[in-house]
Amino acid sequence: MVSPHPLELPEVILCVAKFVPDYGRPICARVSKVWYQAFSLTIWRHLKLGYGKTRPSSTALFKHHHLIKAFELNGDPKLTDEPLSFPNLEFLRLSAGKKGEPNFSDWVIAHPSLTRLSLDQFMDSSLSALWENLVGFRHLRDLTLSRVSIVNADLDTFWQLCTHLERLNLREVRIPGEGNLSSMEFPSMKEVQVWNINSGVAVNLEFLRRCPHLAAFTWISWNRLVDEQFVAEFNPLIDARTWPDLHEFCVRSQSITQEDLSKILSCMKRITALDIRTIKKVFGPESMDQIQPHFANLGALYIESRRGITSMMSQEILTCCPLLEKFWGYQMDATDIVEGRPWVCLRLQEFAACFCFTPSNITQLQPLVFEQLSKLTKLRRLFLDSNGASGFQETIDLRLENGLGKLSSLRSLSSISFIDTEQKMQEQEIDWMVENWTSLEEVYGLLNTRESDDQKAMKRRLQRNGVRVFLE
Repeated sequence: MVSPHPLELPEVILCVAKFVPDYGRPICARVSKVWYQAFSLTIWRHLKLGYGKTRPSSTALFKHHHLIKAFELNGDPKLTDEPLSFPNLEFLRLSAGKKGEPNFSDWVIAHPSLTRLSLDQFMDSSLSALWENLVGFRHLRDLTLSRVSIVNADLDTFWQLCTHLERLNLREVRIPGEGNLSSMEFPSMKEVQVWNINSGVAVNLEFLRRCPHLAAFTWISWNRLVDEQFVAEFNPLIDARTWPDLHEFCVRSQSITQEDLSKILSCMKRITALDIRTIKKVFGPESMDQIQPHFANLGALYIESRRGITSMMSQEILTCCPLLEKFWGYQMDATDIVEGRPWVCLRLQEFAACFCFTPSNITQLQPLVFEQLSKLTKLRRLFLDSNGASGFQETIDLRLENGLGKLSSLRSLSSISFIDTEQKMQEQEIDWMVENWTSLEEVYGLLNTRESDDQKAMKRRLQRNGVRVFLE
């Protein structure tokens, strides 16, 4: 019996598929029948339509509909002339796109296997039938609503739906009242996000108060009056230890103060994720003192603020948080990095900071900063934006002669940003990126801030290799 070639083994092919970008998978599927069967799983597992994506033919959709587990659609849900559903669908994201689009309710109702559902821009749609049917979707655990209308007549049904959810994300959603909220509890709810509401603070907080096992909460608001009401009514709930399991907290607020944040952090028994990207000075020495005991468990920290977090604070976080996977800081002095202790956050997948040099030390320190970055081999997203660095400070320059080659270890990097930094890349840097960062999908920033003609050629080179370039 002849043994199959290793590259004909499905498990080997699926391993290879992990390193093939999306645009290359249809080509691989043409290699052989075995490769077609294996790559079809990755090509059709997550389908996006209406986002500038080419729509597959009706024949292809019918042939592969059973492989689709995640589906995102912007626009008309009529994909084919005949009714079509995906029997194994788990995640569905629908956007009405504009007024007058067909109602999606019947289409959603046809997929009771859903575990995650996201609806966007349904302000003028009647969703009564949808809410009633979703109550019976016993596998549904995650619901995201963005610019969706909930009317008084549907309130009780909506609250009933929420009783078996574990995650609820509300973006610009107005809840008109409480209905029978006072008689309900939501013991399964683990995470709630509330974005940009213009009213209804009391209703949202009453709902939160009835989620005893809440573990993660996000509040984002740019409405000052709403924000002030939220902070005033949220603090007593924190004082009362309403959520003993809360360990992830995100707030982007105009009203929260250092004292408010310090109080919130002091009431959290465990902190694994903290996001306080605000325009005010909120994070300071008191907040730093509050999170230090949690360094061993901290997995995500976002402190993108022009005031509050210092370079030395960032350095301490990076050298003391071994489980950290996401970190957004502000500006870091290259001297602090080079002279400080080695970073222990080797699990980092997302990192944002502006590395600042002086004209006198940039030549010496830049290769050493690249060396430190090269150890973060799991990085997927890297943000090196200037963050308003002052005129006398130099920012990192992504040139091979400066040490860029050390970053060949970042094999998983999919996105890099260097907005408002001085870059002098040439074609050799672009060729190096294409060759070494095979997972690269997005580049943000001017590639060469001095030579516009060179920049256009370099942009085309990246685009030919499937990289989206945003010259900002």
